[in-house]
Amino acid sequence: MATPGTPNGNKKDKEKEKEKEKDKEKEKETFNQLDEKFQVLDHHDPEIIFPEEYEMIKELRAQRPELEKETDKFLCVFLCARRHNIPDTIKLLDKYTKKRKEFGFDVNPPSLKDEALRKHFETGIMIQHKGAQDKFGRMLNYVNVSKDKPKDRPISTLYAYTFWDTNYQIQTETLKTLRNGCIMVIDFKGFGIGNVDLSSKGIEFSKALSGVFPRRIRKVYLLNGGWLLKLITQAATLLLSKKLIDRMEIGDASGLKNYIDDEWLLTCYGGKWDLSVKEMIESFEKHESETTKGL
Repeated sequence: MATPGTPNGNKKDKEKEKEKEKDKEKEKETFNQLDEKFQVLDHHDPEIIFPEEYEMIKELRAQRPELEKETDKFLCVFLCARRHNIPDTIKLLDKYTKKRKEFGFDVNPPSLKDEALRKHFETGIMIQHKGAQDKFGRMLNYVNVSKDKPKDRPISTLYAYTFWDTNYQIQTETLKTLRNGCIMVIDFKGFGIGNVDLSSKGIEFSKALSGVFPRRIRKVYLLNGGWLLKLITQAATLLLSKKLIDRMEIGDASGLKNYIDDEWLLTCYGGKWDLSVKEMIESFEKHESETTKGL
């Protein structure tokens, strides 16, 4: 038996150190936390699906034949959402398709022709646009939570928006961008108790955001919350995953410049991007019109 300090002991110690170094390399995290072999580099097509991903997609379809109608890109987004773990991806897909069927969106996908969904956009609660990104290539969404009135809308409206948004992102953003996930800027200006949805369905939806949908929320920047925001973030620890909580940052508008270039920073936060709700909806309508031609 080799002991430390002997030739054999030193050799084994060095081998153990080498193994530890290899393990550290394997554990090395990329910016978007996907394996290095699934990183899209400058010489790649931004819509690339890697050979190993195609094999995984075949496996998903083999395990769930009902997914045959879904595109390769759609399934690749779910793989990325669960970091290419097949069992975890299957669980996510099962939850997603079950909830989609529950609301009838598997037959009639949500559309801006739906009055409730259109009104939801018209409130200005969400500001988003194809190609809007932060400095790190993550999709950019602005949310003004004070404009959501739980008593004035059914929970189905929030699900309609989230299913609509999932389809919209997959259809309009590149896989390269979708791999990087998104950053959400949530503004609590004007937020009050009346904007809090503590109903059982509201709590269920909050959990569904990270447990049912494939959106990779990589950063949540919280603005203008005051004392109420502190209470909300404390309550959020009971509803949201620790991983998502750790990605939250409370700051002010000036801090947004650390993440977002002026091109995509809203003028109300000192940037140059001035997108009205009307212009946003018109761009969505144009997209819907183009994608339904010939159907």
